[in-house]
Amino acid sequence: MTGANGSKLNMPNGSDPIGTPPPAAHPLRPNSPRALRDAEEDRTRQRQNIAAALLVVALLGAVYWVFTALSDEAKLEACLTARHRNCGPPDTAPPK
Repeated sequence: MTGANGSKLNMPNGSDPIGTPPPAAHPLRPNSPRALRDAEEDRTRQRQNIAAALLVVALLGAVYWVFTALSDEAKLEACLTARHRNCGPPDTAPPK
């Protein structure tokens, strides 16, 4: 590779100046304290993400329930305001 003035660029270890960085000098050992701490942090983060997802689903369910109840009440109020007599749910009791 050549520089702006046409001179050769000397890169250590033959690495590309624009490419990926060279590999780490000391990779983590699987049983090292840092690797174990990282694994524990990952498990904790996963539990927190699952808890947050469950909370979001519960909140969405509660919002759906509230809006459905409000819609039903609005329909009932409109029916009663129009002075209809059969505004409630249908009576499904067997005849005597």
